[in-house]
Amino acid sequence: MPPDKIKLLEELRSRPNNVRASELRKLMSIFDFESRDAKHCRLYKHKKYRFLIVTVTEHKEKGQENKIFERYIKKCIASIDEVIRMEKGEEDDVR
Repeated sequence: MPPDKIKLLEELRSRPNNVRASELRKLMSIFDFESRDAKHCRLYKHKKYRFLIVTVTEHKEKGQENKIFERYIKKCIASIDEVIRMEKGEEDDVR
């Protein structure tokens, strides 16, 4: 995995409650994501690593969407640890 990908993942992992939409788009452009629209959120499912990123597309009641967003972001950030370990492990195997 190129260093810029690992750097972005580690940076997002360090602040799970403060992830900007532009950073999510960058993360999605780095990896190969499938996306689908949900009722209030857009779910991005990563094919290889199987974690979800949710961006809120509607704001009916403030707070409720934010909680959904934070929950999925935290889930994604937790999975990022696995992604980094897998990528570093794959690099070690090559050497």
